Amino acid sequence: MIQTREDWDRALAQGHITPEHLISRLENIATHHFGREGAIGFDDEGFVVSLVAGSILVECGVKIRVNPLDHDPPHAHVELRSHPGVKFRFNLVTGALMDPVPKGLSAKKVRDLQAAVHENGARLAGMWAEYQSVSAELG
Repeated sequence: MIQTREDWDRALAQGHITPEHLISRLENIATHHFGREGAIGFDDEGFVVSLVAGSILVECGVKIRVNPLDHDPPHAHVELRSHPGVKFRFNLVTGALMDPVPKGLSAKKVRDLQAAVHENGARLAGMWAEYQSVSAELG
């Protein structure tokens, strides 16, 4: 199974990409685009970015996600169904936005999302701590 960009590039270089690989990648892209990820999280190009990501749906079309095996500092990813492809992160310790404000989002919307992360901070921090302890056990 091809799961990462590196796997894809290696298989492509060796001439091992099959129609099944293409179909699988397109299914991954659609799964990600329509917010139907379950035990596996995908990026916009259909590659695996996380396993068993924990998420919270805070309002219609807004998902706050914590990825296992993610890098420090502790943070949560925010995805908006109304703005496909727009993703950004909030620091779980300071509450600060870690990325530039996405184009097309009002300052009020960003503040509302920041408040939602803050309101769910204990739960998100718990997910982060759990995932980090699991990754330490795996490492």
